[in-house]
Amino acid sequence: MLIEEFIEYLNNQKNKDIILELKGIIETTIKIKHIEIEEMDKYLTIKSEENKEQKIKINLHQLMKIDKINEDEFLLEFDQLQTIKIKLFSI
Repeated sequence: MLIEEFIEYLNNQKNKDIILELKGIIETTIKIKHIEIEEMDKYLTIKSEENKEQKIKINLHQLMKIDKINEDEFLLEFDQLQTIKIKLFSI
């Protein structure tokens, strides 16, 4: 999947919740409610519509591959050291 298609898909998912599972150098799980998407200067910011301080910024320069696992689940691969699994769901 192309970056542009992925961003367009995320933009159409406004008001959904998202879970981001980071694996690699950084390992954590982040849940953001009612997402907003912003793309600026080759960075993708996923933030909460309710809580503007709750956000994650993804460097699109380092993104190597986007795999669609199923309708609402994606795997972003940056290198062998970091991946992010994204799950979208309705509230």
